[in-house]
Amino acid sequence: GSFTTLYQNLKYTNVVLEQPVLLQGKTTTDMQSKNNDYKYRYAYVTPCSDPSVSTIMDTTEGLLAARVFAKSGNSTAAWEIVRGIFSAQGENGFIPKYRYAYSNGTLSSEGDWLAGSSYPNYPIFGTPPADYLPADSTNTKGSGMLAATPLLSSIVLDIFYLSPQLDQDEDVLEDVTFYLYKWHEFLHEKRSGQYNIIHPWESMMQLDSPIWEVALADVIDLVNQSHYHKDIPQEVKNADDYPGDEVYLAELYLLDCLSNVNGGVDDAHLNKVCPFGMVDVGFASMHYQADLDLLQISDMLDDMNKRNYLSGSQRDHISSWIAQSSNTLESMWHTSAYIPTYSSLTNSNSSVKVDVPVADNFLPLWRGWDGYVESKSDEDTHVGGFQDVEGGERLDLLSFQMLEGKDSESMHAFGCGSSLMLRSYSCNYDADAENNPSVISPMLNYFVYNGLESNGALSISHYIRNTTLNILCGLIPNSDVSSVDEDCPASLSFVKRYDAKTGDARIAKGDEVCGTTSTVAAAVSYDMLVKDELYSYDPGIPIASVWVTVLIVAELIVAAIIMISCVLLSVNLFRRVRHDDEGQLLRMIKESRFEDRWGMRNDEAGLIYGEEYNAFDTSSRAPPTDDLGARTPSELLSRSNPSTPANRGDDLSLTVDDNPVTGEPVSWTEMARTYVNWINPFGGGGREYTGYVRQSEHARVV
Repeated sequence: GSFTTLYQNLKYTNVVLEQPVLLQGKTTTDMQSKNNDYKYRYAYVTPCSDPSVSTIMDTTEGLLAARVFAKSGNSTAAWEIVRGIFSAQGENGFIPKYRYAYSNGTLSSEGDWLAGSSYPNYPIFGTPPADYLPADSTNTKGSGMLAATPLLSSIVLDIFYLSPQLDQDEDVLEDVTFYLYKWHEFLHEKRSGQYNIIHPWESMMQLDSPIWEVALADVIDLVNQSHYHKDIPQEVKNADDYPGDEVYLAELYLLDCLSNVNGGVDDAHLNKVCPFGMVDVGFASMHYQADLDLLQISDMLDDMNKRNYLSGSQRDHISSWIAQSSNTLESMWHTSAYIPTYSSLTNSNSSVKVDVPVADNFLPLWRGWDGYVESKSDEDTHVGGFQDVEGGERLDLLSFQMLEGKDSESMHAFGCGSSLMLRSYSCNYDADAENNPSVISPMLNYFVYNGLESNGALSISHYIRNTTLNILCGLIPNSDVSSVDEDCPASLSFVKRYDAKTGDARIAKGDEVCGTTSTVAAAVSYDMLVKDELYSYDPGIPIASVWVTVLIVAELIVAAIIMISCVLLSVNLFRRVRHDDEGQLLRMIKESRFEDRWGMRNDEAGLIYGEEYNAFDTSSRAPPTDDLGARTPSELLSRSNPSTPANRGDDLSLTVDDNPVTGEPVSWTEMARTYVNWINPFGGGGREYTGYVRQSEHARVV
């Protein structure tokens, strides 16, 4: 049922003339547009299935729907919704509450309200200052100066955790981080001083909450004094959350005032021009959590080694923003009242405490004071919620107030003796039941349930979850045992508000289609019914995949160079060894006692030394012999142990002392040639020498 409703409300806008949707400083071709199917369109989610609202998206509702799409496996649609939101971002980082369909200059209806509905159309907001306008301001329309809730960074982080975390998911996260930073920069520069909202429509509270009668008191007085009037369509007055003429006219008065603000007015002092500004508890809670999540995104991009992760100075800014947001929440906590309280800023710049016990005061619980992210990295995770005091005193106080009965007479009791939770304001607060009915909001219950569960208050968190799902299924009376699996009807209606006393769906007359197909009710019901898996992130390798490839290629190149070097070195070594052997042979030939070392006779040496050597002159070279011409034993002994020849250096020819016959140098080349041709110890190619060789051991060796 949730999917049927959400996909009915999911719309795609094709950009005319096939021009890419423009962002500040970029086009969508830079953002997750590697698939050309999404290059010229963006996605948005309408508030319901009624055709009358087919051109508008509430940013908060769209983000909750995007989270469900990511959880169900359609992260592509989730990222497209995020892209559609950013395409309406202003130059100063501003993101509007409402995003209108791409119009090519005109919409089907140019009135102040969408025809046939209670939703405002973009002309009612006027033309904001230039730095609030998106890049394509002609075709992209927003809600003037009215900002979205600061939920964006938190949902973007959730979408990434719920996605397959593929390369394309990392690329989108990297691309949107710059825009997220600009959005937070706007919130802290323009909306983080004495007020964080400039109009009631920026709050997550019900339009008919009794708090607006108190917070808008000064504006209501101005409306009455100036006799301000504006025609309000009947469809608006028939809406279930219509707060009455007095409050609604005050809200329209503020819209007209803001539409006339020009660029010369400092955003930090808008209340001096338009008499309203308020510190909203829910807005502040979402803002603090979003600051923490933005820092977490920056850490993750750093782990991914992405080129567009935030710089050190930008991270320092985020850290200072976190401290600022935390201080804002701390300043709203009042132990005497137990719950955080609002403060409204008048045009006299004086702050007034707005002590109205509304259920939105429980929103600081969202995401909890303890961590909800389990990271696989060694980095510290950044988690949400303002810090509880030691022992969990604040959690105990807030939980007690949710269950406290009417008989306690406490102004902050929300139990009211009923099984239905949470009603929009406390049991004992005196409010106009006609203009301020007590209702149950599935969206508010969704946020409170998540916060309680994150903090470990499981009993009350499960009770709120189960009773909310039972209300959506029409199972009355409710119990703390969820029976939606067995008893929930197949044809389910998703209604935005339910009566806090009876649990009945509140559907305005004539609003049956939109009233039963609420996007926000369908999204939060699925999110509560299907639990999230434990959030985790695996940072993977510390360098990008492309650099891994480069590193592998570089290593292969180095290995190839080493291999080639080894081969060349081996070849050179073999050549050197052979060269050294030949050199040694030549040195042996050069020795004066060559014939002794090789055991050759004088006539054999003459063949090597050359013709100038007198082989028959035994008086000069040959040792004495006996009568038979044989050598004496002493000679043989000396030949067996030849003396080491003197080192004659590196001369290339013999000196005169080498040839005792002629005294002329012996040709070194001729000696080598004679040796190779006649003896040739290497085998082959030499001439056979048949001269007489004495049959001694030395001769046989030669």
